[in-house]
Amino acid sequence: MSTKIYAYIDGYNLYNGIMEPKRDKYGQRLGAPLRKYLWLNLNTFICFFLPKEYDLVKIHYFTATVRDKPESKKRQQIYWKALETIPNLERHLGKHISDGHGGYIEKQSDVNLALQMYCDILEGKTNSIVLVTGDSDQVPRLKGFKI
Repeated sequence: MSTKIYAYIDGYNLYNGIMEPKRDKYGQRLGAPLRKYLWLNLNTFICFFLPKEYDLVKIHYFTATVRDKPESKKRQQIYWKALETIPNLERHLGKHISDGHGGYIEKQSDVNLALQMYCDILEGKTNSIVLVTGDSDQVPRLKGFKI
């Protein structure tokens, strides 16, 4: 009998992590962006790290629509079209709000991710999870996590 896995991806964080050059805490560039991984098949990538007896049933992908940047929005739409080819992937949208300084900040993705994870576990859909993020804000959700 296989173990059913649900994966939760902080998509906005993942995308920005791939596209931005790596920097140290002082802002010095450490290396080139990881753009070659942008078109990575997320299902294949996650399954690569799972033992054979694990079955990746669902991927929840959390992101937000780009605002006020037509070219970026166009590229995002192309990327989302590619994600639609992954049959077990479901996209969840947060939103951007004004940061008060002429820019925007992404909101709701972290909360939506945590709530989806919580609901899936409470409803018995999974007893094992994979979290893909570079956001240290997610650490408290997983500390001491036992199902």
